[in-house]
Amino acid sequence: MGKRIGIIPLIGGFFAVFFCSLSADASIGDIKKFLDTCPVNDPIYSQIKMDFTIRHNVDTILSMDSIVCSEPVSAMPISQYSDDLIILQSLRVMYYMDKGQSGHLPWTSGALYPWLKSQIKGFDIKLLDKGVSGQCCEALADGLYMEMIPEEDSGRNWDRTWQGISQTIGFFAHEARHLLGPSHDCSWDAEGNRFIDDNNYNPGNLSSFGVQWWLEKSWLYGDIQVGISCQSATEKQDIISWHLSGLNTFRARFCSVKPTAINFAPADAGGVCRSAPPMNPWKVQTVDSTLDQGRYASVGIDSSDNTPYVSYYDASGGRLRLAHPVKSGGICGPGYSWSCQTIDSGPSVGKYNSLALRYAPFIWKRAISYVDEANHALQYYLLSCNILGCSTTFDVVDNSLSQVHHTSLKFDSSGTAHIAYQGSCGAHCSQLKYASFVGSGGNCAGSAGRWQCEVIDSASADDYGLYVSLDLYGNNLAGVASYDRSNGDLRYSWVCGSSACGNCGPGNSWRCDVLDSTGDVGLFPSLHASKGGADTTRIAYYDRTNGKLKMAEFHGTVGNCGPLLFGFRYWQCDAVDSMGAGLTGNAGISLSVDSNGTPLVAYMDASEEQASAKLKVARRLEIPELGTCGALNFWQSRLVDAGGPSLDEGIYVSLAFNSKGQGILAYYEEDTYYSDGNLKVALFWEQLFLPFVFR
Repeated sequence: MGKRIGIIPLIGGFFAVFFCSLSADASIGDIKKFLDTCPVNDPIYSQIKMDFTIRHNVDTILSMDSIVCSEPVSAMPISQYSDDLIILQSLRVMYYMDKGQSGHLPWTSGALYPWLKSQIKGFDIKLLDKGVSGQCCEALADGLYMEMIPEEDSGRNWDRTWQGISQTIGFFAHEARHLLGPSHDCSWDAEGNRFIDDNNYNPGNLSSFGVQWWLEKSWLYGDIQVGISCQSATEKQDIISWHLSGLNTFRARFCSVKPTAINFAPADAGGVCRSAPPMNPWKVQTVDSTLDQGRYASVGIDSSDNTPYVSYYDASGGRLRLAHPVKSGGICGPGYSWSCQTIDSGPSVGKYNSLALRYAPFIWKRAISYVDEANHALQYYLLSCNILGCSTTFDVVDNSLSQVHHTSLKFDSSGTAHIAYQGSCGAHCSQLKYASFVGSGGNCAGSAGRWQCEVIDSASADDYGLYVSLDLYGNNLAGVASYDRSNGDLRYSWVCGSSACGNCGPGNSWRCDVLDSTGDVGLFPSLHASKGGADTTRIAYYDRTNGKLKMAEFHGTVGNCGPLLFGFRYWQCDAVDSMGAGLTGNAGISLSVDSNGTPLVAYMDASEEQASAKLKVARRLEIPELGTCGALNFWQSRLVDAGGPSLDEGIYVSLAFNSKGQGILAYYEEDTYYSDGNLKVALFWEQLFLPFVFR
């Protein structure tokens, strides 16, 4: 299941463009904007690296991770826009331009990219005989390679345009077709010198020049859409003239039967302008890759300057770590643009960590809750700053449990820290607990009175209250989502305030309810509590039985899940997208809500058998039936990171929004071959998310 794009006609000639994980045709919304972005920043770059190899002079295999690219590409120094980048950009356009289409290319049943992948192993950039710009193919030990000469500056500059890239794509298709199609077999001059031409144009068995003619026609007529119509009138006319010229050029390369002459462009040349954003809105970076880094990743945003911070676990050293981008002096990340530091060196500290940041005038706080396994304790780290300076505190919150798991930390509006957590209280005994900082007079074991602890709920089982997710309502009261493994239920606990409405916690001041119990449901919950007004409480979670990402929402009206109250249920639980049935271990899910109150969910998709797990995001729409995911097509899904051979993305994931409405994802990439992993971050560089509606 991969990303697709579709188009729905609406009333009055409007169109809605969307991406989703269900089947539909693909296209590029605006080729000029697309070509101004770097292939190395695209989520499918790992796929291209897996599919093709680039060599220089036969023996030198290019490390594609060494390729340098800056955006916008049109402003790059031409010396940096290398032959390697041109190949990657061409492959990237091929990947997206007709993804999901079939029957549009006579020489293959599918799209152009997988066909090229099936024909060659890669490209070899080398000097060839005089007059030869490229040819297919040389047979090397690992497969067939298309030979290409290095380009001059003028040629590389041309290849920053659609005209240049389309010419390169046509060349790739021409040369690869030589492996199976008719050869050049006609045209001699009066002296008997043979020219390179083809005999007959036959759509049932297209020759190399026939393949190029077909592609030029497909682009001109919009059978393959790349957003030609989204350009200015002058730019669009230049592209139309280019494709018309190409059609006439390749038609002239046939000696006998020629394709139809096309001298005028259709009225809708290039197809409808869908005005879709670039196909790679998430910029993916590997931040820390030293041995095994990134488990339990948790992201927070410093609201004073929108700097993202990520706490995570160093599994190779048993340490708690923290990363954030820096302008200079970094020691990790691309170009050493990040700072990665050890917060607690343990040993065996940092699992189940949760990060929270708070900025107020003259006061700044950064805190992390985490587990100290060696001492069976819930631990708390705080960096607190004011106009006089900063201080660091390491605090034992609770050491009364035999084991601690699944911490979740939040600051309330006054800056007080609150932590939900789960642990073992002995043989076949589990407790869901809640701690808040009080400074003095508290009852938490090991905290010297600084923290107040409550048992929200408990059970005679080893696996009750797992994967806790805490959030605070607009009135600072707490809500906690958790998973009851023994019964396979999604549970929700919230501060009710009195025994009149409560059924758990001290003095029955909490309400503990089962929200969903159909099958084995409720794993990896992520909670957003209502902040008031039109906002509502939501929980994203995993349904192991059906392999679905689900969303539970409190409607206040009749729903399909939650406890019975006066004969009715007031929660709605619906499937959003597929994650893969029967997943074991962890599968990351993180829910956040933007400034408009619209929910976005990041999640791991392992639904494809024999394929790596992908990281995806799904967004709730305002209008039903514009998406193609979830109940009533209310959701759209988009790929963030496709992973690669032995690379699974998003086993742990955390999502947050900055003040500009941009999403930031921190997640763990597991390398199953080496049994380690990397901390990765994805930045959403477009403020808007689909759908986009244009006249």
